[in-house]
Amino acid sequence: FTHYIHHNSDSDDGFSSRMASALHDLSSAYRLYGPHCMVGSYNGGKDACVIFHLMRAVHADYCRGMSMRQQRRQEEEAGSGNNYCNGDDDTNGSFGNENDVEFAIPRPRVIYFQHRDEFPEVLSLLHDTVREFDVEMLAFREGVSFPEGLTHLVERNVPPHNNGFSYYTTSSSEIVGKYAPYPAPPPHPLAFILGTRKNDPNAGSQGVYAPSSHYMPPFMRVNPILDWEYNDVWKFLREFDLPYCSLYDEGFTSLGTVKDTLPCPALKKEDGGDGNEGYWPAYMLEDWSLERAGRIAKPKKAKKPTSTTTTTTVIATWTTAMLPEAAVFTTITTTTTISTTPRPSNPKPGTPVSVLPT
Repeated sequence: FTHYIHHNSDSDDGFSSRMASALHDLSSAYRLYGPHCMVGSYNGGKDACVIFHLMRAVHADYCRGMSMRQQRRQEEEAGSGNNYCNGDDDTNGSFGNENDVEFAIPRPRVIYFQHRDEFPEVLSLLHDTVREFDVEMLAFREGVSFPEGLTHLVERNVPPHNNGFSYYTTSSSEIVGKYAPYPAPPPHPLAFILGTRKNDPNAGSQGVYAPSSHYMPPFMRVNPILDWEYNDVWKFLREFDLPYCSLYDEGFTSLGTVKDTLPCPALKKEDGGDGNEGYWPAYMLEDWSLERAGRIAKPKKAKKPTSTTTTTTVIATWTTAMLPEAAVFTTITTTTTISTTPRPSNPKPGTPVSVLPT
């Protein structure tokens, strides 16, 4: 976080100011929602890579501050002999002393929606970076729509207490300990960190903070790089030597799927007679308006009849441990069974499987 804040570049062009603004906007969102209610969108694109690393920096800075504040409170209470709210007496309505345990630092959380026509290079980047940077990824199986996946998250977001456990239960079979009788509270509001920039087709009139659209579940969109230009994205990734999809070094400037994405024609190398053909890397694009020139226009879909209603089961689960052999991208076929164990060598039908190759 500090490394980004104090960044200086010889050819800055206002980049340091825009990066500082992005970090400030993200920090404000963390202050309002907390780490358990912040989820990043990570699909392997260049903008998503920027968001991924900005989020990691702000997440670490926020959790470090929380841990330091808790330590100071513990030292102050130890010095004053103040041991109120210790959980020994339920008549005061207390749930126990929040300083009895250390502040449980959660890993940053991101989501990904699987697509049958995804580039293998994108999957490789996602797999490698989730493991390398130790983040939690929630992967939705192919066929789960964005509204369905986000609804699944929004309706189930009850953050744990600072010891990692919730004081609430949803059924008598889950009763554990003295706090079990308390009813489950409504879900906490969620904020999704997106890599939307002002020139994107879906940007519309969004601001840095934008409530979700009417057809989506209720959540807050956080767009920290809304005012960034194409060149800012590459300046950030390259100056800080951050990983990105290898396709960008082959002339791709905007990634969709294998069926609708080609290298940017503006980056095609001229054949000098030496057979050295190919494309220049994405960061060499001079006309930023051609960023999406390699994207093939999708044919318009025919309207579907609206006489019937179809319900799709949302399939998802968080990984809770980053074990060496754990399945990083895990999905399940039922909402009643949760598994975080490594993928078996010969999985049985219905067993959770890894979305990406391990």
